[in-house]
Amino acid sequence: MTDLEGKWQYQSFRPESIALSVGVAKPPFEAWSSVGDVTIDAGSKSGTLTFSPPPIAITLALTLTVTDGDPESVSISAVGTLPSGAPFTNTLHGWLVPLDPSKPIATDNPAVIRGSIVQTSAAATPKFTTGFFVIKRV
Repeated sequence: MTDLEGKWQYQSFRPESIALSVGVAKPPFEAWSSVGDVTIDAGSKSGTLTFSPPPIAITLALTLTVTDGDPESVSISAVGTLPSGAPFTNTLHGWLVPLDPSKPIATDNPAVIRGSIVQTSAAATPKFTTGFFVIKRV
């Protein structure tokens, strides 16, 4: 399994509200989050995701599970508390894939984690809002 320890950057995206209905031919996407800083601890099982203002400052505790495969899959639980005191949770599932999928992972084409995210708390957006994310090394 790939060692994920180190510094990464995170950003998530979601369909614009007009694209949430079935039948939108090419749904437009908007940034769901600002760029966040990810630190993955030794052993690749835990870490943190920190967002600085704007719009809010929050640190989420990450629990990771990496599963062998081609590609390797990465499941992440992100848990924290909003400045209002409300709990904030997300569930993410992605895959370790090349930045440019048409080429193999190499020094000039690093691995990134891409996948889907579901907000599992009724915090800042409606519960069960879904989107996609990208995590890349810095």
